[in-house]
Amino acid sequence: MKKVIQNLPLLLRSPFTLRLMLLEMLIADKKSSRK
Repeated sequence: MKKVIQNLPLLLRSPFTLRLMLLEMLIADKKSSRK
């Protein structure tokens, strides 16, 4: 998460990348919750 916070300025400039990262995080959360 620290890397994500550090890269926030870049992500804010590229909303598409930010959406992709959020999707990946959501998918990871779903996978971890299945365990």
